[in-house]
Amino acid sequence: MQEITTKLESAERELLTLGEAPPDTLSTCRANAGGIVRTWAESLRKVARQADYSELGAGDERRRLVLYERQMRKVFGDDVRATRPGSDGKDDRFDVKVTVAGTKYKVGDIVKGRFWTTPKSITKVEEPMSGNPEFKKGKIIKLARYFRGDLAERIEASRGRELAGFMNFG
Repeated sequence: MQEITTKLESAERELLTLGEAPPDTLSTCRANAGGIVRTWAESLRKVARQADYSELGAGDERRRLVLYERQMRKVFGDDVRATRPGSDGKDDRFDVKVTVAGTKYKVGDIVKGRFWTTPKSITKVEEPMSGNPEFKKGKIIKLARYFRGDLAERIEASRGRELAGFMNFG
């Protein structure tokens, strides 16, 4: 019984280090996004209030504040963009096993974390890849798909016959 209690306490401590669970409703997501924006704006205001610009002229003070605000806006935008799933296949990542050597890799090497330079909506394991100077040809052996690739594959799999005169869906 003591061993179970110890393991349970250990698991609960580890769970606490992971933080809160993601929101599960749209209204909770909106509230969280609003909270992030408010926190960001408040931290910017706090820095602006605490900054000591006594040694600078008034113009330098404003310029520094504007530059800092632009920098923080970029950081905020990057953080927001990092949360969105891939929308054009460019975020699909895959590992490639080299089948024809190139300038950097030899046959049999595994190249990790590759992506399409021209986005594709559907990527499949065992799909051949070519045209890379580091290796001439390879075969995809592992795939980490983002939203669009997964969605496109599901749409393709569920398509039926199309009527004449209708535009092709794909």
